[in-house]
Amino acid sequence: MLILGVTWRTSRNQSKRRDNVDDRIEELSANVASLTRRLERIQESLGDLDVERQQTNKLAMVVERMVEIGDGQSSRTRR
Repeated sequence: MLILGVTWRTSRNQSKRRDNVDDRIEELSANVASLTRRLERIQESLGDLDVERQQTNKLAMVVERMVEIGDGQSSRTRR
């Protein structure tokens, strides 16, 4: 009878442990899914920022060129 009690208790403890592990796995899976969604949003934002940076660089080049042209015309009109 003692062996049956110990066996039942051991089986019950293992079952609880498996249930805890299953719960933890579900929780971790949910966390991974949430983090994946957040990472995708961050990557999209970074892509948008890269496009904006490229546009800003192009505009800066245009403004620099306009200033160069303006400086060239100013020096000619002073003569």
